[in-house]
Amino acid sequence: MLAGEVYFSDRKALYMSLYGELKRRNVFRGAIAYLALAWLLTEVADTLLPAFDIPDWPLRFVALILALGFVPAFVLSWIYELAPEGANLQGRKRT
Repeated sequence: MLAGEVYFSDRKALYMSLYGELKRRNVFRGAIAYLALAWLLTEVADTLLPAFDIPDWPLRFVALILALGFVPAFVLSWIYELAPEGANLQGRKRT
């Protein structure tokens, strides 16, 4: 076995471990929900703003804020677990 093969094997295990942890913490579900909500808000703004003769810059501002908000939403979905009882810190159970 070559040294490169060991490195690749460890790296693959690391990525699979990270993927499994993201899946377990429902980070993908939170990211998809955020993207769906951001898309909906962008579509609503794109429809309503021209109807009220508002210039284009507020729509660009909304899109920029939603794009910049994706990273904090991703991190928060890693930290907090969404459950039917509400949001819990990961690893803690509500009593």
